[in-house]
Amino acid sequence: MEQYIECGNLNLVHYVGTLLDGTKFESTRDKDEALTIKLGKGRVVKGLDHGVVSMKKGEIALSTLHAELGYGVVGGGGSIVPSNAVVRSEFNSFHGSKW
Repeated sequence: MEQYIECGNLNLVHYVGTLLDGTKFESTRDKDEALTIKLGKGRVVKGLDHGVVSMKKGEIALSTLHAELGYGVVGGGGSIVPSNAVVRSEFNSFHGSKW
């Protein structure tokens, strides 16, 4: 039986974020430390919530996030992500609290 990530569950994901020109601004893989998230709670950018929910265990998803689902007018990733930037994200889900 396939297992899916669901809102409200605690999940571990690997995440790599890049600008459209390929500049990497964040990578849990480089740190060898997965991101622990509870989806649907507003603790991560909206695109991460939207991109990861309903993923299967072990699945990899690639997303292009416009500013309203990413880092908005503020920017982020230290000072690397500029205001209103479109970013690319790769997510790999590998553990959830109900798996």
